[in-house]
Amino acid sequence: MSLSTKVVIFEPQVLMRQGLAKLLDSRLFNVVAETSYMDDVSELVDKHLPDIVIFGQKSLQSQTLEVAEELIAKLLNVYVVILSETGTYTEVLQANDIGVHGYLLKSFDAFSFNRAL
Repeated sequence: MSLSTKVVIFEPQVLMRQGLAKLLDSRLFNVVAETSYMDDVSELVDKHLPDIVIFGQKSLQSQTLEVAEELIAKLLNVYVVILSETGTYTEVLQANDIGVHGYLLKSFDAFSFNRAL
């Protein structure tokens, strides 16, 4: 039985998504699913029951907030993390208001990213 943290990744850019999956330390994290389609996120979460869902994107989008809010309300044990290129005060506040657990910037280095998760 694995003690690693199960992760689902949403990231529209294939190279970025595959890089994130490889970046996560396999001793601590197990990427159980990844997608570039927001519409697939809820289904993948229901199927795999991850510990963490990462939403990667250029900037915060209303659809991301909607899906994240649904997941947080439905699954009390899931941590939702937004990984974005931008981090305006308004975006961070919006994410915080719906209960997002982390708002990380894509400018993080690999060590800091793994540590933050």
